[in-house]
Amino acid sequence: MNIPLRVAAFWLAYAATFLGLGLMLGLVPPAGRMLVAGLLVTTASMALTILFTRSERLTVAAAGANWTTGSVTRFAAGLGFGAAMVALLIGMSRVALGPITFVRNTAGDVSPWTLMFVTFITLSAGEELGFRGYPFHRLKERYGIVSAQIIVALAFAVYHMLQGWPPVNALVGTTAGSMLFAFAVLASRGLAFPIGVHAAWNAASWLVGMKDGTGYWRIELAQQPTFFAGAAVYLTVFGAATLAMWWWMRRVERSAHIGVDSVQTP
Repeated sequence: MNIPLRVAAFWLAYAATFLGLGLMLGLVPPAGRMLVAGLLVTTASMALTILFTRSERLTVAAAGANWTTGSVTRFAAGLGFGAAMVALLIGMSRVALGPITFVRNTAGDVSPWTLMFVTFITLSAGEELGFRGYPFHRLKERYGIVSAQIIVALAFAVYHMLQGWPPVNALVGTTAGSMLFAFAVLASRGLAFPIGVHAAWNAASWLVGMKDGTGYWRIELAQQPTFFAGAAVYLTVFGAATLAMWWWMRRVERSAHIGVDSVQTP
């Protein structure tokens, strides 16, 4: 089976896990439903990664999914980077869109932030394994970085559309996110850092009410922004973050090249 068919089979198996989720999550109390979903998706994604890499006589390192001594440090750095992105988004929104007020969410059904934080880690890990893990690495080796980026970004957008996202939001928001996370994979040489970025972005966004109005706070703007104004701020933040990841990736590549040259120099 060639690489495109293998990647397609991986994504079909990944999608099939969500059919099983629908049956199992009905038995889980609502408060822990998202956490259980994240744990199941992450477990299934890792199992698929092991299955598909071994079928090609590869290790999970070929999919960026190996655990190393620096994984915890890179994950923590990713958390900091993702949180900084949310802070930048809030700051730019204040400058571009006007005064911002944070209103405490007094709803009685707000989930504990620790539970939601762990939940977003598991959900992010499952998505990174499912898209920037085996599929991205194998497509990159076959078609190069640009083509792999495009294919994975489109698949990531379709995945969110199937979850109910409006097409425009999915194509604009998740495509920008997919590009960032993929460059984070390339720069950090693994999935720990992008999982941290992804988890921190989602968790911090939830905390300040940027995910369906839930969270500990909600943001109120003096003037409701247009879609284009909000998208411009969002894309500026992700564009800056992606540029930073590209710069890091190029620096790593130059360091590796210099290291090879020094070894070969007599």
